[in-house]
Amino acid sequence: MPLARTGLRSAAVLSVALAFSVLLAPPARGAAYCSPQGPSGTARALRLELRCLINVQRADRGLPGLQPNGALFRAAGRHARDMVRRHYFSHYSRSGGGPTSRIAGAGYLRATRRWVVGENIAWLDARDPGWVVSSWMRSPLHRRILLSARFRELGIGVVKSAPDGRGRGLTAVVDFGRRKRS
Repeated sequence: MPLARTGLRSAAVLSVALAFSVLLAPPARGAAYCSPQGPSGTARALRLELRCLINVQRADRGLPGLQPNGALFRAAGRHARDMVRRHYFSHYSRSGGGPTSRIAGAGYLRATRRWVVGENIAWLDARDPGWVVSSWMRSPLHRRILLSARFRELGIGVVKSAPDGRGRGLTAVVDFGRRKRS
């Protein structure tokens, strides 16, 4: 795991990119439980479903659910939109900023000296959060981030478009974090 340092702050940044343009994985367990209650297919419904599916995976293993955090949602949403708008798929933006700088820029690391953050990203032809989570669970590095007991909060960004410029698909970013106030 790479270690990122900023002054007195340090964090293990757990990040790995995995493109999911064509994947034949079964939907994640708990998919029926996490089906949207409102209009399905909206970005909000997709974010809620992703959060639920992630927390089902964690609960199945005795881990606490991740709570939503506005700053992490801002960082994840901005990154998902940027990847689609500027046609790339990476944890690092075209200008070189990575997960830690985006999360700090969204205000998550303000007034804290000890923190850890991580990120999972997905690009899928279909718009099915169940496939995204089951694919992450089949990838050892993504699974480790999703199931890390160190994280307590998350933010999710979803764009109903692909970063390849063709428009069809789903681009998702999940930023994970935990911080201790100074």
